[in-house]
Order: sequence, then C-alpha cells, then structure tokens
Amino acid sequence: MGKYILIASLLLTTALSLAQEGASIMGKIEDGELNNEPLHFANISLKNTSKTAHTNFHGNFELKDIEVGSYTLLISYPGYRSKEVLLTIEDNKTYRLEELLFANTINVSAILMESESANSTMRSEISSPADK
Repeated sequence: MGKYILIASLLLTTALSLAQEGASIMGKIEDGELNNEPLHFANISLKNTSKTAHTNFHGNFELKDIEVGSYTLLISYPGYRSKEVLLTIEDNKTYRLEELLFANTINVSAILMESESANSTMRSEISSPADK
C-alpha cells in the first residue's frame, strides 16, 4: 500500500511541475494624476508577442505562460502617456509590477501662438498690395 502512495505522490508532483509552463507577470496600474486610483481597462502587452491583457476594476492584470527571455512590457491607456518596462523573464517565476501612468498634457499657449501666427499670416496675405 505504501508503494502505491509513493508512486501516486511522485506522479502528482511531476504533473504539478509540468503544469507550470513559463513565467507570469502580475501587476497593478494606477493613475499617477489622481491619488493613485486604479486605471480600469488599461492595455498591457508584451511587444513582439501575442500576449495581451487588460486591467480589471482594481487596476490588476496578469499575463501567463511567458517563455524565458527579454521583453518590453507596453502599458497604455487613452489620454495617458504610454509606458515601457524592460523585463528579463526566468522560467517558472512570477513577476509583480506596480506602475503609474500620467495624463498627456496639452500646451495650450503653444497652440494659441501657432493659431495667432497663422491668423496674422492670413491677414497679411489678404491685405497685400500685390492682389490689387
């Protein structure tokens, strides 16, 4: 009877070790502008692979079964600056990340200056004596 228990436990241990194929990346993405609130449905991807995920309502995500190697993790969210994180993945490890994303900023004064410059150019072309 002890022999069967030993064989069964060896088979179970082998099956469990084979079930863990590759590493995984778990993490949380938060809003760096708004008290580190979770960003819902942020896009997470490993560049040059088909591995993608989205954050949940708590800002959490998970990518599974990642092969050994060096990768660039791309984090993006509409209206926010994208972020790239370089990772070196080892087999059967779980990597945990916490990243902040910051909103894109618009330089309103530069836009207004460009608009004023374009308007003054149009006015000078309209009032040019060459047209008379």
